[in-house]
Amino acid sequence: MSSRPRFPSAPAWYRPLLQLEDQVLLRLRDRLPTQAHLHGDDEATADYAENERLGIRSAERIVPGANASPYMVQHVGRYLWAMDAARGKHVIDLGCGDGYGTFLLSWVAASAVGIDLSASAITAAREQYSGHHAGPQYREGDLTKADQLPGSADLATCFEVLEHVPQAQLVLETAAQRVPRLLMSVPNPLAGGSHINPHHVVDWPLSKWKRVARSAGAESITAHHQSLRGYRVQRRAAPWHAFWLLDIRFSPR
Repeated sequence: MSSRPRFPSAPAWYRPLLQLEDQVLLRLRDRLPTQAHLHGDDEATADYAENERLGIRSAERIVPGANASPYMVQHVGRYLWAMDAARGKHVIDLGCGDGYGTFLLSWVAASAVGIDLSASAITAAREQYSGHHAGPQYREGDLTKADQLPGSADLATCFEVLEHVPQAQLVLETAAQRVPRLLMSVPNPLAGGSHINPHHVVDWPLSKWKRVARSAGAESITAHHQSLRGYRVQRRAAPWHAFWLLDIRFSPR
């Protein structure tokens, strides 16, 4: 029986491309970086995992001070991009992890609330960030359940989260019930699919993310991207860009 991933979440037309890349990566396995140089000491809330097939070590969350990773710059770049939209607004940070992004948003937002399913991540966020100036708030909650999110807000962010959630479409539908605008990002599966990062379970191409967003109630979608080695968020997104960012405006309910 083959150990090759079946990529069950990916559209049928997209699976052969992912499977082909997977076979190429396996052939190049001995030349791939182990990523040990990208991450510092173990941190419980980072939730490290080993991709045994490729020998790649991955963290589910980027934790300031624990992850000596260039990916940290990309993560901060997304929140810097969001800060202009968050200025003076009530903001929800969906899948906030250890809370550093919510903290950044709180510098300019009227209020900032971080939501995450992980109790340990929320505890760490409260200990690290809740005591600063106006202070962001942190809550444990399921992003697929509207009653576990704040009643209403002006804006939500959801960066590098939905690729971890089997019910990604439901998260978008739930967000549409709470906010008129969502800023989100996901990795291109060719740069961070389930065959590369063992934490990822959603292997959707850009076209499907847009289609699912429209199904969830998107009235307009503006696409942006980041490169694999850059932090700047740039206008327009193509199937080959490493990270896709969508500015979604939901239809009024």
